[in-house]
Amino acid sequence: MYKSCFIALLAFPAALYSQDLGHAGASASDAGSSISSSAVSGLAVSSSAISSSADSSSTDGTAAEAPAPMAAAGTAQVDSSSQGFFSRGVFMRRKKDTPVGSFTASYVYRYAPDLFGADRSQMGWSAVPEVNFTKYVGLQAEFTGLYTRSIYPGTNQFMAAAGPRFTLAPHRKITPFAFAEGGMIRTTHQLSDVSDWNPVVTGGIGFDYKISHSVAFQLVPGEYMGQKQDDGDWNHSFVAKAGITFNLFR
Repeated sequence: MYKSCFIALLAFPAALYSQDLGHAGASASDAGSSISSSAVSGLAVSSSAISSSADSSSTDGTAAEAPAPMAAAGTAQVDSSSQGFFSRGVFMRRKKDTPVGSFTASYVYRYAPDLFGADRSQMGWSAVPEVNFTKYVGLQAEFTGLYTRSIYPGTNQFMAAAGPRFTLAPHRKITPFAFAEGGMIRTTHQLSDVSDWNPVVTGGIGFDYKISHSVAFQLVPGEYMGQKQDDGDWNHSFVAKAGITFNLFR
């Protein structure tokens, strides 16, 4: 009897001890699984952070590479500006908005004091072709017919002259210009076939008013004309013109 009680007393603490060990192992395994899951989630977070940083770095690289065309354009501008003196100013390449030439047809009025023994008024026409060497400098030729009706018999004059033309502010709507010419003028009397040629010089200022890209209204409010007469004296006269200019482009 006493032996059975003693054995029961010894077995009861052993069972309690083994139960405590089982609970401790289960809690340890739960802790380990939680630790491992935390580690896995941490690795996932790290990998996502790394991928996001890689994406941001690639985006930054793309953004950094974006100004490359601007840099190339700047290099091209530097190269074009370093081509020397003859690539700038009046020697620069002609742009499409600068005409290579023009043709002007005008009405002409001339007042000539002391011409053919009295003060004369003449009216007529002029045709002026022009070619531009640069946007500021060109060469023009002028062909003008003048008719005198205030005397009998009437007198006709024909002038052929040429010279440089200087264009100011060529890209504005109102374009001023100046010109100078030298040539010959022929005087013909209506009742005879006798004609004589005398030297003539002209010079004046005017402006073109652009109506469209290829058409302009031209006014020459002041032009000087000097004509050498048969007696050796020079006649100094005033000329005004108004007409239409047709611009020619490449």
